Amino acid sequence: GHEHARPHHHHHRQLDVIDDLIDRTAFPAATRARAKMLYARLAGIEAEIHQVPLDRVFLHEVGALDSVVDIVGAVWALDSLGVDRICASPLNVGGGRVQTAHGLLPVPAPATLRLLDGVPVFSDGTPIELLTPTGALLVTGYATSYGPMPAMTVIRTGYGAGGRDLATHPNVLRAVLGEEARSSGRERVAVIACNLDDMNPQVFSVVMDQLFAEGALDVFFVPVVMKK
Repeated sequence: GHEHARPHHHHHRQLDVIDDLIDRTAFPAATRARAKMLYARLAGIEAEIHQVPLDRVFLHEVGALDSVVDIVGAVWALDSLGVDRICASPLNVGGGRVQTAHGLLPVPAPATLRLLDGVPVFSDGTPIELLTPTGALLVTGYATSYGPMPAMTVIRTGYGAGGRDLATHPNVLRAVLGEEARSSGRERVAVIACNLDDMNPQVFSVVMDQLFAEGALDVFFVPVVMKK
């Protein structure tokens, strides 16, 4: 049954019940383990938001059976692709408010917002939820970088369409599978420069050692003469 078709009759499941559902599937062990890890991350966030122990967390919308299928199915699909790296664009969260089991909440919902820690996001003003907790969980659980499309040779492209028609743009998610572009043979490095004002010169060697320990390719100091 499609439980989301009955928005006021969700099955509110606890983490151990969801783990049991996943374990009873025929998916590979690695897929089941990754899906359970994603759910554990989400349950931990919900426990922190509501300030309750993990065993008292009830997952509402994301605990519905079709959400479990969405997450486990997506994990299996990504595992099946066998890709080395997943990149995502900055995430459009939408706007307005969304009806949840806890009432009407601003977009993005609290759990979605916590999943987005350290992730570049924006809103184009569309007054609906464009990034659900399920979507945020999957993208942030796999993407290792966010930004423009990386240099690659495109192999295949896929689209997933949502059921809601938007007035401003197609309601689709695009995935592009490609092979990373070969290196030109030249290495790109970042050069970081700053002024150190009124620092004891005896500390310079300590700073240099720490910068090298953090992965710097080279470190050097240049004295400057200022107005004083």
